[in-house]
Amino acid sequence: MVDVEELVSKSKSKWLHAEEAVIGDRLKIIGSGKIDKERFNKPYLVLPVRLLRTNEEKMLRLGPRNIARLVQSWGTTETSEWVGRIVEVVSIEDYPKFNKKGLILRGLPETHQPNLQLGKKDS
Repeated sequence: MVDVEELVSKSKSKWLHAEEAVIGDRLKIIGSGKIDKERFNKPYLVLPVRLLRTNEEKMLRLGPRNIARLVQSWGTTETSEWVGRIVEVVSIEDYPKFNKKGLILRGLPETHQPNLQLGKKDS
């Protein structure tokens, strides 16, 4: 018998992909992230998050539209103030021109934030 557990664990991506998310998923922001100008064809905000459904830590790439939605939800452009907040997947869109899917996100208001204590990091 051949055990492929090691290969399976290596195949898991550190990035959150639309194919592994479902509408209604909640992501907890666990770090303030950074602007990545090198990895992609244009700058993106990259945030570490925890997918609450699976408790897995992932990296989330955010473009301008999702960033604008989070800023509108929380009223701040300072990502250090986003740490501990919850983001919800509201839609998964197909982009046939690029042969990809993308997540449409919204920041949950403070009243929907479980055990949120601003200024304290909760993992």
